[in-house]
Amino acid sequence: MPTQRIVFTALAAALIAVGAYVAVPVGPVPVTLQTLFLITVSLLGGFRIALSASLLYLLMGAVGLPVFSGGTGGIAHFFSPTGGYLIGMVPAACIAGFFGDQASCFRNTSRTTWLIWALPGALLASLVIYMTGVPWLKASLGITWAGAAAAGIIPFIIGDVLKIAASLALAWIFSDRASLLLSAGRED
Repeated sequence: MPTQRIVFTALAAALIAVGAYVAVPVGPVPVTLQTLFLITVSLLGGFRIALSASLLYLLMGAVGLPVFSGGTGGIAHFFSPTGGYLIGMVPAACIAGFFGDQASCFRNTSRTTWLIWALPGALLASLVIYMTGVPWLKASLGITWAGAAAAGIIPFIIGDVLKIAASLALAWIFSDRASLLLSAGRED
């Protein structure tokens, strides 16, 4: 892996960690900016970097570095009510990264076509995080599906819509720079 991709991956994992420090408690699962940065860096870096950065972030947290919400870390977080949301970050990053790879082909030709690829990636990534997080929340707390939805979906919908919009705007704004960084030193 070229140095530029390693640096981008490390920066992406660090941004996801920074997003965890912005945490607003709203119940068993806090509102954070992790998904904002996860989706943004996935759209910018593509599938491989998204996968690597999300795994690196989770590895950092698993070994105890304070990268999870509230500046905490440790393997126990994977068994807590938020464990499913953390685990869901990997497939979510891969989905957003795949769509980011497709969208990048249209970056210089059409903003609309770029958005047609990037928006579904961001939406599906958020959906995957809910699909892994809510069942885990339900099982870990022993609550009903309605209770899990009330605690694990409803409080986050408006924020997630805003984070998706911000992710798309940031990915559009920084796509040229990210592309330049990632292509520097690439052998053709």
